[in-house]
Amino acid sequence: MKHQIDILMAVYHGASYILEQLHSIMQQSYPHFRILIRDDSSSDQTLSLIQSFHEAHPEHIFIIPSNERLGVKANFSELMKYAQAPYV
Repeated sequence: MKHQIDILMAVYHGASYILEQLHSIMQQSYPHFRILIRDDSSSDQTLSLIQSFHEAHPEHIFIIPSNERLGVKANFSELMKYAQAPYV
């Protein structure tokens, strides 16, 4: 079944809370979602934590490649380019 909800996560220096947030989303009862995550060039462990979570949940976690810091608005704008579900 095609994912019906895309959850956009524009993150930056989120190592201290990202796993708790991802676990919370994964515990929801509705199974037809994907989480699109773009790290905005964090210098902490955010990206490595996201990558580990992706390895455990590849059907739900999608890491959008990034190679430069865009800031909050542009980071979300970049994520919108990848959203395909009717609900975002």
